[in-house]
Amino acid sequence: MIRLANAVAAEDVQQVDALVAQGADVNATGTRGLGLLMWAMAKNSPKGFARLLDHGADPLRPALDAPANAKPGRKMPFIAEYAAQNKSTAYLQALLDRGLDPNLNRANGTPLLFHAIESHAEWNVKVLLDAGADANRSSPDNVETPLQVAVIIRQLEIALLLIKRGADPALKNRWGYSAIDVLTDPKQGYSADERLLRDKLLAELKRRGHL
Repeated sequence: MIRLANAVAAEDVQQVDALVAQGADVNATGTRGLGLLMWAMAKNSPKGFARLLDHGADPLRPALDAPANAKPGRKMPFIAEYAAQNKSTAYLQALLDRGLDPNLNRANGTPLLFHAIESHAEWNVKVLLDAGADANRSSPDNVETPLQVAVIIRQLEIALLLIKRGADPALKNRWGYSAIDVLTDPKQGYSADERLLRDKLLAELKRRGHL
């Protein structure tokens, strides 16, 4: 596994192929359950990551073992979730190119789009939307839509992207609030830059007949 890990980190795909042919396990794990796909991301090795996938590495396994003090039944984030949060689109794109469902939810029931939004990864939001992610699929228990999350955490550029890609700003969460309600709430203390982006959002909403 150590030899394979070194080959992955070096993006030596020929060595990866040779080691796998000799019996190296692409789903083997090391300390705390860290697998080779997570290792590839940690070492900024998109080519190594993609080659592991081609040899059957599983992106739907937990990225790490649960801590010793974790509550029973706690589900750890899986590797594809970390790919959606990454600063590069390469890992998520590699997964999607190999058939990953862009609306997948597994570890905690939250679709991948939320992981990209909450990590401020606009580039991965675009990748997921391009692959067919549903901009209106709510989080577990209908707590929030992707657009509501983007507005609440002040990721207003992502919010504008979501609106342009079909997100419905009038959808309400289980408490009866919509993204429009948040954007037009006078109690929201926006900075000067945020106000400019909010004004662009409101103008887009008005142009689309939502206001």
